[in-house]
Amino acid sequence: EDLRIVSEDTPQRPKKKKKKKKKGPRVNNSVFGGLIIISLILTASIILAYGGIKLGMEYLGVGKNSNDITFNIPEGATSDQVIELLQTNGIITEPKLFRVVMKMQDKPFYPGDITLKPSMSYTAIITALSENRGVRETVQITFPEGITLLEAANMLEANNVCEKTDFLFQFNKKQNFQFEELIEDTDLTFYKMEGYFFPNTYEFYVNDDAYNVTKIIREHFQEQFTSQMQSKMQQSDLTLNELITLASMVQREAGTVKDMPIVASVFLNRLDDPASFPSLESDATSNYIKQVIKKEADTNISIKYYTEGYDTYQCEGLPAGPICNPGLDAINAVLNPEETEYYFFCNDLDTGKAYYAETLEQHEKYRKKSYERMEELVQSFEERISTPEKKREIPLKKVLEKYYEEVISNPDDTPKTRAEIAKDMQNEFKALSLLYSMK
Repeated sequence: EDLRIVSEDTPQRPKKKKKKKKKGPRVNNSVFGGLIIISLILTASIILAYGGIKLGMEYLGVGKNSNDITFNIPEGATSDQVIELLQTNGIITEPKLFRVVMKMQDKPFYPGDITLKPSMSYTAIITALSENRGVRETVQITFPEGITLLEAANMLEANNVCEKTDFLFQFNKKQNFQFEELIEDTDLTFYKMEGYFFPNTYEFYVNDDAYNVTKIIREHFQEQFTSQMQSKMQQSDLTLNELITLASMVQREAGTVKDMPIVASVFLNRLDDPASFPSLESDATSNYIKQVIKKEADTNISIKYYTEGYDTYQCEGLPAGPICNPGLDAINAVLNPEETEYYFFCNDLDTGKAYYAETLEQHEKYRKKSYERMEELVQSFEERISTPEKKREIPLKKVLEKYYEEVISNPDDTPKTRAEIAKDMQNEFKALSLLYSMK
């Protein structure tokens, strides 16, 4: 009953012809899948082959630098500590591989000073570690704040650490330290890494490789230049080179640590108003030209070229680079300057006291007073040592005459900053006073 009955007389609807679907090209899924598998296998093989080649090159020391690196393996160091020392000093980059090779070689290692090259094979490194070595001679050198790179190089050579020229060559090359990425020097920069020799007391090996010496100094700067300092630098809208350049000027110009934030404010105030103060007019940069550029530049053309970048009485804004290697106090003074309206400063050449001024008129009064006091002091001492019985003290008079000539005759272009001359003068005056008190 549920079925519908169709009468024979009922007309049938014509059946619609089904359209034939066009058949596309058949894809052989098994072939396609095979190609994917082959591609994956090839990719994996390439990766493994590359990794194998890389490990092989590391094992053989291929493509690595051949600089001598000296370090100390302490008494009682474990194999893991030795491997960590090798990795820290850039001798190896694959500690797991080295550990396997060390176990296969099964050789003892001895404590003491050792010199290795990153280009040595792992087998050669293990052989060197297994040799009984003596302790190398070391020397401690204290580099004062404000020292130039040239002065530091001379000190290293004088203490038989390394050759001056080798050190200057190596130190002015970048060594892939993190802070180096922030340095933006120019063609006018005389020494590319002036300012980045952090002043401190260092211990070096006697007759060491210059690369090893520079590596030690770079590591110390990296430690001292903290992330907090970098953050503060960026907040101050300064580049690293601007920060260290300003700090180097503050280091050489300020008479005391207390003066540093105020001196920093003077330079920063002038930089913020280039229309009124296009030049910083720092005596310390003139000193750098005389004591470094004119001594080390190859030709007169080079001297003239670099002088244009460092003469802050002529160039606009900052000099082309740092003029010495500043300490933390000077760097922090630039990062945290006093808020002042000062645009000028000078030093009393008797006491070393700094005088700050907001106007040029006020500044000139301080300068005149300072020079007049200087003349009085020199004249006083000249009179006291001019008698026949004081002839043996004439060398001290010559020293005072030298200061007189430097400051009075040519006040704006001295080989030392006025603050430095003031300190020297004080020492000489103290020496003379002590001498006369004993008569």
